Amino acid sequence: MKNKIPLENSQVQLVGSVILSFFLLFGLISCNRKNTIGSSDFPSDIGGTNGTGNSPPPKNFLWLHHKSVTGAPRYTHKDVTTGTWPDLCQVDLDAVNPADRDIMCTTETTELDLMHLGMNLQYNVPAHTKCPYVLTMAPYFYQYESPRTDGTPTPPIEPAVVVITDDRVSPPGNWSAQAFYANGTTPNNYFEANNGKIRCGFDYTAQTPAGPNCCEGDYNLTTILIEPDDGGGSKTTYLNSRASWGGKRGSCLAGPAMELHPLYESGFPAPIIWRMKEHVEIASPLIATSTNSISPLDLFGILTPNLTLASETKSEVKPNFGNFEIASLLVKKLLSSRYLANYTQGATPRPYQDILDYNFPPGNNFYTNYMDPRYFTVLCMDTAQEVSARIRLRIREWNTAEALIKATEPTGNEDDIAGNETDYPAFPNQDYLDWEDTSNLYRWNGSASVSGYPAQSL
Repeated sequence: MKNKIPLENSQVQLVGSVILSFFLLFGLISCNRKNTIGSSDFPSDIGGTNGTGNSPPPKNFLWLHHKSVTGAPRYTHKDVTTGTWPDLCQVDLDAVNPADRDIMCTTETTELDLMHLGMNLQYNVPAHTKCPYVLTMAPYFYQYESPRTDGTPTPPIEPAVVVITDDRVSPPGNWSAQAFYANGTTPNNYFEANNGKIRCGFDYTAQTPAGPNCCEGDYNLTTILIEPDDGGGSKTTYLNSRASWGGKRGSCLAGPAMELHPLYESGFPAPIIWRMKEHVEIASPLIATSTNSISPLDLFGILTPNLTLASETKSEVKPNFGNFEIASLLVKKLLSSRYLANYTQGATPRPYQDILDYNFPPGNNFYTNYMDPRYFTVLCMDTAQEVSARIRLRIREWNTAEALIKATEPTGNEDDIAGNETDYPAFPNQDYLDWEDTSNLYRWNGSASVSGYPAQSL
């Protein structure tokens, strides 16, 4: 142990003088300048009168709640139809009625806060016999229209057969291409051909700005080559081959799930399943496998070599078991809040609905109950993956802070106040578009077609 060196009296006096000067200076500064933002600035900063502001629920409940940011008016509450937001987004796992263990919630935030700060949603899972496993899923949607298996007899999928006619006899030559479904006779209109090039209709790489190639799988290619022969006539050669569209259907997806979750081979996000007894943490980027196995744990499973035990103390209960955290949308160079503001009312926008209709994996479209693309989801499950509790949450962005801090459910589009600012009429109240503004159009830059997706071009 090191010996302590005693201070001389003069040194003690000097240190005391410095400390006293510091506190006097700090006192003068604090008396002349306000250093913090408190309840008088934003009532929600201390929870508001209804208790659904920044204070999360107790740790003995299953809950999903935003992580507070000083000065940012935010509320998380159980959904209501009118009035204030009296109930926290929490589930009592001991509730006898299953309906009491299945709740919808909303996190309220202003638009620039959401764009600049992003969002951190934390969830707490108490130690409980009804929740040995936890499944989490974040929202995702189609940024571009993708092939889907819905629709008969001509679903919007990639062509399975392409026939190219290359006539080099008829001057100045005649080139054409046709696409068909697997039967080889029914035309597939999700196809473009121009200037000697062919493209599946869901390949957006030629657009400006360039988009993804969402056409996957192989197709049979027949090239009918008509050439001059030595006798002044023509000869026809049939060339058959197998070709690949070269893309992935999941490449058309966007949203928080695409950066928070592992991806299947197809590019679709996979849910994360936590086993509470092990209390696992992500040790490295997760890799999920695509499989049609009947085992739910195999289908949704994540490779165990990428997991490590967080603690050898199995009885330890963390105050926040996990979170959905998305950083600034402005840093992502997005011009819309739709990436995070997943709140919608009325008809589900096509970029979400098409996922619900997609039927992925094949024959198992009910899996969207576990992986509903419209919500931030936390599921409690038993060891057989039987659901015992569910929380689904949407984020709603408000165009004005004045409307939000009233903490009242909008009945006249108070969250979507349009028009221009009062003090500065040259500036709009609505600075960023969410799904409530133009639910049939989606794109954060560029134009979109009436179908809800960017227009196609070869």
